[in-house]
Amino acid sequence: MTQYYAVKFRKEIPLVPGVKLYSSFEGYTLISVEDGTEYPHLEDYSYVALTEDEVLLGTRYYGETRSYRKAYSDAEGLTPDADELANGKRKTKVYYTEADSLATVSLMKKVAARMVIDEFDIRTDRSTEADILAELDAMTTVGQICIFKEEKFGQEMPFPLARQFNLVSENEQRINPPIHGVKF
Repeated sequence: MTQYYAVKFRKEIPLVPGVKLYSSFEGYTLISVEDGTEYPHLEDYSYVALTEDEVLLGTRYYGETRSYRKAYSDAEGLTPDADELANGKRKTKVYYTEADSLATVSLMKKVAARMVIDEFDIRTDRSTEADILAELDAMTTVGQICIFKEEKFGQEMPFPLARQFNLVSENEQRINPPIHGVKF
């Protein structure tokens, strides 16, 4: 059975036959390792096991707080939306399914949890780690996780979400953008 991981490689990604790269989020590369493939020194890296749905479905909507994503119609074999064609673009709105939502939230929670654990791995005081991980574990939406990442890591939330909280000015600039870096 193929195994899936999010791995934080250091400088280079060791590629061997039977290993496939999918995408990268937050410094973690999503890979699959086919049955019978020996992946060298995986235990030397920070990683978390993933499911096939998290890698194949969750990556499509990672960080997307709208109810849809815009896909290039030609690349995905879709019919362009009429309003997009009117603007000279060949895009299609692809709406979330329940499976997409579950896979995306699960993937984002696993990667964010690994980010928290990695931060505590370089510290001597782990007293707040369990509370932060419990806070993350209770989250059920992409938006909640985006807010968590902004509050804890200074990673700016997507503009559609920032607009909901009136954090975008009339000229489409972020009001009080977060200061990047760990906040816990």
